[in-house]
Amino acid sequence: MNRYKHIYRIVQVFFVMVTVALLLTILLPIWMYDEKDNSDITYNMIGGATLSQGAGWITDYNKMDREDKDADLLFFRDAKALTEANERKLSGKGVIFERLFSQETLNLDVKRRLEYLTGASYSGFWGKTYEDLGDREVVPALLIAQYEINARIKWNFHGEGILITDGSKVIVLKQGEDYKGRMKCKTVNGEMTYYGYFEITSGVGPFAGEFSLNLTDTGSEIFETYDLPEAFPAIYKFERNLYDGYYFAGDFSALNIEEPYAYETMPWLLGHKGIYEKYKNEEVYWKAYFPILSKLIAGMESRKETGQPLVARKEADKGVFLADSKKIYIRDGEDKKPFFIKGVNLGAALPGKAFTEFPQDKETYSGWLTQMASLNVNTVRVYTLLPPAFYQAYYEYNATHESEPIYLLQEIWPEEDPEGNDYLRENYNETYRKEIEYAIRAVHGDIIIPERSYRSYGMYAYDVSPYLIGYLVGRELEPDEVLSTDRQNAGYGYQGEYLYSEQSATPTEAWLAQSCDYVLSLEDERYENRPLTAIVNWPTLDPLEHDSEWNPSGNKDLQYNDRAVVDINNIGMNPDKTNGFFGAYHIYPNYPDFINHDVGYDSYEDEQGRFRYGGYLEAFLEQHKKYPALVAEYGISTSMATAHYSPDGYHHGGLSEAEQASGIIRMTDAIVKEGYAGAVIFEWMDEWVKKTWTTENYMIPYNRHMLWHNVIDPEQNYGLLAYQAAPPVMKTIYVRTKEGDSLKRVAVGQDTAYLNIELTFDKENDLSEPISLALSTYAMKGEPKTIWEFSVQLVPEPKLLVNPGYNWVQGRYASINVPLPSFEEMILQTNAKNLTKEGVFTPAQYLNLSQLKGLVTVEDQKVWIRLPYGLIGFSDPSSQKVLYDPESFIPDGIDQIGVEATPEIRMKVVYDKKEGLEMGYKTIAWDEPDYVERQKDSFKTLSDYFKKLKISD
Repeated sequence: MNRYKHIYRIVQVFFVMVTVALLLTILLPIWMYDEKDNSDITYNMIGGATLSQGAGWITDYNKMDREDKDADLLFFRDAKALTEANERKLSGKGVIFERLFSQETLNLDVKRRLEYLTGASYSGFWGKTYEDLGDREVVPALLIAQYEINARIKWNFHGEGILITDGSKVIVLKQGEDYKGRMKCKTVNGEMTYYGYFEITSGVGPFAGEFSLNLTDTGSEIFETYDLPEAFPAIYKFERNLYDGYYFAGDFSALNIEEPYAYETMPWLLGHKGIYEKYKNEEVYWKAYFPILSKLIAGMESRKETGQPLVARKEADKGVFLADSKKIYIRDGEDKKPFFIKGVNLGAALPGKAFTEFPQDKETYSGWLTQMASLNVNTVRVYTLLPPAFYQAYYEYNATHESEPIYLLQEIWPEEDPEGNDYLRENYNETYRKEIEYAIRAVHGDIIIPERSYRSYGMYAYDVSPYLIGYLVGRELEPDEVLSTDRQNAGYGYQGEYLYSEQSATPTEAWLAQSCDYVLSLEDERYENRPLTAIVNWPTLDPLEHDSEWNPSGNKDLQYNDRAVVDINNIGMNPDKTNGFFGAYHIYPNYPDFINHDVGYDSYEDEQGRFRYGGYLEAFLEQHKKYPALVAEYGISTSMATAHYSPDGYHHGGLSEAEQASGIIRMTDAIVKEGYAGAVIFEWMDEWVKKTWTTENYMIPYNRHMLWHNVIDPEQNYGLLAYQAAPPVMKTIYVRTKEGDSLKRVAVGQDTAYLNIELTFDKENDLSEPISLALSTYAMKGEPKTIWEFSVQLVPEPKLLVNPGYNWVQGRYASINVPLPSFEEMILQTNAKNLTKEGVFTPAQYLNLSQLKGLVTVEDQKVWIRLPYGLIGFSDPSSQKVLYDPESFIPDGIDQIGVEATPEIRMKVVYDKKEGLEMGYKTIAWDEPDYVERQKDSFKTLSDYFKKLKISD
């Protein structure tokens, strides 16, 4: 009997223990939850949507308070809430976006804003799994109706399936036929079944989850038709300097079940259930959504408790690049290796846009970066802070090309025309320091810049600093500004922590040291980073003495290109605090003249013979003692006219695209041979907004000159990527009315660069018979007959002659009544005469603008004539304006010459020794230029060259 008592007591104790354990299991978590402190993290739902059931449970479970004004964690479930004002609330916050792309309220602006914030690109397609495709109470009637319209058959689907749509197309995937099993979502917590709404997006990551469809061959064929992926991101994770958080490309927080009681072990228990309700997304909630948000909240709580920012700033790796006195290096683990910069300058003004009207879409920059990679360059230089879209595109490009990234030279452009020609004025420096701060924080993806004029602004959320070579400080400083600054601030010096001015430094050099020091101090203090810095300079300010820049009085102030000096050798560096310093120089073969006039450069030879450009490179680097030198600009223009001649043939314009390639290659070879740190081609693309001294004052009104392509302007045609006029629409203005005439038809059309004239004759034409074309571009008031401004002579060689009273090159802008044989050529002086100190005289040089080389084409019976607007007196073809001014003068500024509207151009075709046929063409106007893009013929040649270019250690 005692034995049974023992057994009874053991059983009794066992039951008591089990009961206590059960009570503890139930009650202890409840007590622990009740005693848990409220979270320090507050939350808010942005916009009109309510917090989802699942997100609400998490905030309750974590005992988070709602804060409307300055919450720590922000939820976005309504696309309408993505306004600029709400976007600014993200700075320094945690953020959760959930299924916003597929909302009906999404517009293009919100789509682009959301794509920027998340890094996702939306395909336009969204979908959902349905338990029974035949259940018309559940399957949306609109999708059924759209399918029936598209397929022209009745809806007759049953059983489980997935519907995918972009609003117009409807894709039906049937389980077992088009896909196997069920849609899956894979996260670090494993693979789980997903039933809810989903969006088909793409991005570069990092991803915290991925959707996948186990498509059959039939399903794959369907997806290929619509160019859709079988697997695509489900959860995007952000770890940025500006904000942290996630984008859920589906309904992860839609719990769809009765809310469980909030006690401490409930999430663990429900996350380890063996069986979950189908079509409820219960498994996804407990295994993906809950742990992701809990980890985010816990991290924010930890940082807040220790007084750190909610968003942990990413520290840089002490700078990727280093420099000694001659070379630039890139880190290679614990070692370093020489890095030769093979780059291209990106001026980003598209046709029709001003310098600061940059493209705002990521796609444009992504396309350029992809083409730059095909050019086989390793660096892009930008002149100023570009819009956020550039840095997003740049970040995403490098994230997907980690083995061969494109590195960045970020220039920080100071304002032009400083007050009093003084760089050291406090207002000027305050503005520049602000620009430096903006640029640095933008490169690190760590700032929202307020709206401002003539400069980029907005949210910069992409950290591209791992690819930063360094900052270029300054610009091509004007000699007058340098001399004025030095005079007004005599004795000024600067001693910084990173850089300083030597005793021999001028105030301008001290200002540059001070500006670079400020760059390094911000990088070090905020990001513990050490990028390289450089000053921007050009030969006009070099320290060399140029005897060809000489005048008998010995007064260098009269010689613009040898008056002032900015010498990098007068700037000192603290090697314990910096990774290196260098000079970035704009060096061309055709300017300044001393490159081609100084006799000391004549003896330099390469494999092709004498090369004065190489002689200057050699002499310049010999005095560049302390730091590496980068040729930050060099190139060849493919304009139709030349503005300045070079005796070695590398003129300022007037060269072919093949000559552009060969010239750049020859210059690069010299740059490499002389030991420069790199070479950055000017420039990536043709920019119509640029101007040259030969054209600037004749483009009137000047504020519209970017609306048309002045093909005779060298500065507009330096690009390796051509932006050229789209083909014109030709309008017939004459048709032969009687037999016997050899001229059958005349057609005229305008594009954004040329007046195009097509003459069609009865027989094949070889221009052996005299043909000419007279043009009257405006009507002379009070004249009873047409006064002609130009005469196109096709025989013996194509030539454009001008009315003596309208020879704009000579400062005359009003035609006179003279016969066509009295017309004259247009001769432009390009180079002034020069006398060196040694007595070597170089005569002035001239360009004959009347020669229509390459502008007249003969094909069978047709003669095609292209007349550049800049040659025929058009001041602005886009507004139908031509030069007209009774006064004779050479302008020394913009918008000085009078202009006249020209609604019609009169023409007279002289052929078969006849008097000629007169006819008229109605001109057109435009406010948006029509253009096309193409790679110039030089592109492929340069791509092959840079691919083979190897720099020895």
